Amino acid sequence: MRHRQCVVACCALCLLALLAGSGCQTHPQVVGKIKVEMMQGRLANPEQLNSALSSNDDRLLLYLERGRLRQINDDLDGSMADYLAAMNFFDQQDEKARYTATGAGSQVVATVVNDRTLTYSGRSYERIMLLQQQALNVLAMGDYEGLGVMVNNLAYQIVQAEKRYQEELEAVEKQRQDGHEKAYSAVDSMPAFQNQMAAMNRDAAKVRNSFQNAYVYYFSGMYYESRQDWSNAYLAYKTALRLQPTCRTFQDDVRRLARRMQREEELKEFGLEPAAPSTHPAPAPDAGTVVFFYEQDYVDEKQSFQLAVPIPTHAGVTLVNITFPYYPEVTNRLVPLAIQSRRGQELAVTELACDLQRLAVKDLSEQMPGIITRMVIRATLKAIAGHEMQRQLGLAAGLAATVAMALLEQPDLRSWLLLPRYAQVARLELPAGEHELALVPRSTLNMQQSISVPVSAGKTTVVHIVSVPGRMISRVTPLP
Repeated sequence: MRHRQCVVACCALCLLALLAGSGCQTHPQVVGKIKVEMMQGRLANPEQLNSALSSNDDRLLLYLERGRLRQINDDLDGSMADYLAAMNFFDQQDEKARYTATGAGSQVVATVVNDRTLTYSGRSYERIMLLQQQALNVLAMGDYEGLGVMVNNLAYQIVQAEKRYQEELEAVEKQRQDGHEKAYSAVDSMPAFQNQMAAMNRDAAKVRNSFQNAYVYYFSGMYYESRQDWSNAYLAYKTALRLQPTCRTFQDDVRRLARRMQREEELKEFGLEPAAPSTHPAPAPDAGTVVFFYEQDYVDEKQSFQLAVPIPTHAGVTLVNITFPYYPEVTNRLVPLAIQSRRGQELAVTELACDLQRLAVKDLSEQMPGIITRMVIRATLKAIAGHEMQRQLGLAAGLAATVAMALLEQPDLRSWLLLPRYAQVARLELPAGEHELALVPRSTLNMQQSISVPVSAGKTTVVHIVSVPGRMISRVTPLP
């Protein structure tokens, strides 16, 4: 019986390895092709994503990537449909988690085979940005009631993201208590592992967590302020400032609302002084506000590295190659956007609100204890299985099983690759009327764009700009 089980196991592993190594163009390859097409000034076809993400396990990624590409292509209806499908997917995942053992069966498969076998369920930073992008779509469509629903949903989902994070920590801790702490510590303390992860850990330390996004909080604050909900606007602006304390736009808005609400003593928390009337005069009665939300470039994809890890078995210690996901060191590609008048006068320059790459790095860093624990469990099971097959079926069968299991050892490198890298903001007070403005990226690429911005006294106009290599679009939406 044991002999037959070994044969079945070996065949199954080889078949899975074959399937894992086959297929058409990968998700990163197709997205790379799309980026090249846009850089060359062509309109990339969103349907080419369908073949690379045809698996049901990648359905969420298809909605996210296609929705973003359609948004960049200025196809708001298509983008909204894909983003809605992605939001429904997340809701279905939440519903399953309430009534099942949180995907216990698929988690077991992932532990035995690899994390790539799981349905991609998205990460919290992607979910928050999905809602933010849909909120911008809803705004551009003039659905102000729907915009309010989206903003409230954003606040709710940030709270839920923190709960999910705590649950993940507890699940990893339980796995360690079940007997894998020693093996986990052995990997985590290996000099080769520490050296490979050093840059990623430094980048991860520069943000508080992966699910709080100052860009999202600032957008919410702008919405609340446009509704004269001063309390919620002030709270949102303060949270954005805590996350990005050097952003002068955030500082000015916190000062402004602190003065309005007569709470200027709270500015000490941020090391700010009350605004002097000479440097921050009150807006003219016939002036309106223009707020710019500028999204630039793309996040980078994950990479992988291999490490030989000593795994104890009944036959002694065996070195097993384990492949880990990681992000290379984050490089700075920030390109601010200058907003100029028709005569070339510089009126404002966008500032960094959120570096999404750092959120992605922080998220992977938060996941690493669980990833390492699962990989150690998996490597131990495979090492034991290889020795057992060799004992039962001979050296050749054992080597074949070892090769098959090595092919199966694939880290999960999936992520939303068309997500913007940088989210930037700027704010202007302009006299009521129609203004011709120029959007000029501060880079060598000559991609400036002229826009017409209507300004109403006491009202807010939102300008949403997306800039990727080879393409820049903008949408201007006055708020009621």
